[in-house]
Amino acid sequence: RITRKMVEKLWPGDCGYKSETGGIMANLRALHVDTVRKYHKDFYRPDNLCVVIIGHVDVAAVFAALEGVEERVQSKGPLPPHVRPWMSP
Repeated sequence: RITRKMVEKLWPGDCGYKSETGGIMANLRALHVDTVRKYHKDFYRPDNLCVVIIGHVDVAAVFAALEGVEERVQSKGPLPPHVRPWMSP
């Protein structure tokens, strides 16, 4: 609790730095399933994706594996505009 209060004081207002990564339990318990589904639809999208691959890998095999994913994403057509919290005006 002390850490949470300190973070709120360090970054007041609408700032992403004070965001609790896993969520605040009281808020999570109050969520409705439709809210969670909307969040998932809004933020789990290919233009908000970052793939990080670490270690010794066969680069050609990685790109070959991703080709099918990219084709499936593009086949769904254009996405609606995406507003990023704390980054969009």
